[in-house]
Amino acid sequence: MGFPWYSTPWNAHLSTTNTNLDILVVVFYFLLVLGIGLWAILSSSRGTVEDFFLAGRNLAWWQIGAFLFASNIGTGHFMGLAGKGASSGIAVGAFEWNAPFILCILGWVFSPIYIKAGVVTTPRYLRKRFGGCRIQFLLAILYLFLYIVSKIAVSCVKASPRKENKKIRSSHCSSAVTNPTGIHEDVGSIPGLTQWVGNPALP
Repeated sequence: MGFPWYSTPWNAHLSTTNTNLDILVVVFYFLLVLGIGLWAILSSSRGTVEDFFLAGRNLAWWQIGAFLFASNIGTGHFMGLAGKGASSGIAVGAFEWNAPFILCILGWVFSPIYIKAGVVTTPRYLRKRFGGCRIQFLLAILYLFLYIVSKIAVSCVKASPRKENKKIRSSHCSSAVTNPTGIHEDVGSIPGLTQWVGNPALP
């Protein structure tokens, strides 16, 4: 039995106009995330480094786990991996399937070392292990550079099909989405991102 709709070009419905319901869903989504962030900001303390980055060490393990997975899932998974898997096979998901094994190594091997050293980041551990601030600074810059460049590359690739639609300006759309997200994270810190009610909305 065949599936004739598989032969439809991927961009056949690219110019379909969004309905009022589509716009309403998007607006409701942003208001929901904004409301959760404001509630978390007003109900949590952010006076110290631990409060800002570790939520004051007051989170349960399942909240942290849900946050890690929810914040890692995005359009690159829903659209990129799904589309590539449909076109070339499920082997493209092997990288993600290996993540549980790496997380187990992190939890059982590296976390005890970090806890014993009293640090919470890899750059800070290297500073404490080898001494000096240069290695901590350089590694932090390297991590930020690699993270930003990789995210920009992925975003550009994902946005390229939309460039065919002259009514959509990718730069304006990305600014409208990323700027509030950055403010939400900078002001709300980790407590604003780890609330269990917000995890399903993060992707």
